[in-house]
Amino acid sequence: MFLNTEICPVSMFLLDFILEVTQIPVKLNQDALMNLTFFEDVCTLHNVFFNKPDIVSQKGFEGRENLIDEIFFKAIQIILSNFEGNDLKTFQAIDNKL
Repeated sequence: MFLNTEICPVSMFLLDFILEVTQIPVKLNQDALMNLTFFEDVCTLHNVFFNKPDIVSQKGFEGRENLIDEIFFKAIQIILSNFEGNDLKTFQAIDNKL
């Protein structure tokens, strides 16, 4: 994973952009997001960093774990915002990824 403390602000900027372009009523953008590996990438982020102090320290996040949390929670916000449309296709796409 290429995440480190130096690129966290860029990550947050990109996640804010993804949130804006996938919110209701931009259905085509939501569909595009469902076809990407975004959800898998969020899971990878969680699996790589959470409860692994050696990796947290190696990547420069020791004492700055809040930066990882902010990125993770913004990604969760994006996922949840895609459920606002109450579209069966969106639910099925998520279900297929789980």
